[in-house]
Amino acid sequence: MSGERLVIYVAAHGMRVRAAAGVPGRPTAVAAGGRIVDCCPRAAGAGVEPGMAVRQARRLCPPLRVTAVADDDRRLAALAEILHQALYDLTPVVEPDPPAAAFAAVTLTPRYSQDDLRSDLRRLAQRVCPAAADALTAGVAGSRFAARLAAAAASGVRGERCAGGRLLLVAAPGDVEAWLAPLPVEALW
Repeated sequence: MSGERLVIYVAAHGMRVRAAAGVPGRPTAVAAGGRIVDCCPRAAGAGVEPGMAVRQARRLCPPLRVTAVADDDRRLAALAEILHQALYDLTPVVEPDPPAAAFAAVTLTPRYSQDDLRSDLRRLAQRVCPAAADALTAGVAGSRFAARLAAAAASGVRGERCAGGRLLLVAAPGDVEAWLAPLPVEALW
């Protein structure tokens, strides 16, 4: 694996929900323009997704609390900045993915292994999540697409738990193909 270049996708889920002061224990989502922008893990578990119409989200999750938030919410920007800075401290190759996610690139070497990367991602989750008070997911793979899918899967049951978030490491090209094969077509959109 020496010299293998990997892409990390890190997303702080529920940051807009936290910024809008969601109610603990109750499914909460944030909407702008009649569409869901973000939701807490409990709402996501009921099928609520970003981009979904508010009416459809309420049908899927009747106790859903929906809060309207302006896209330029300063609190969200501050929380996203903490995430981005933590990634910049890990690697200089970072591409923010608004509102609260980013891609980063790392290269595995004999002196920097998958175990080192895993440890760095755990520290990153501990650093970012206390400030954001939300779950952080990270997916690692050989491409941006696979890394984003791995992060999405990490927010479910497949993720490895760590303090402050969930991680899913998918590094070897053969692992990516085997991991993607059973996913439904909808996961690829």
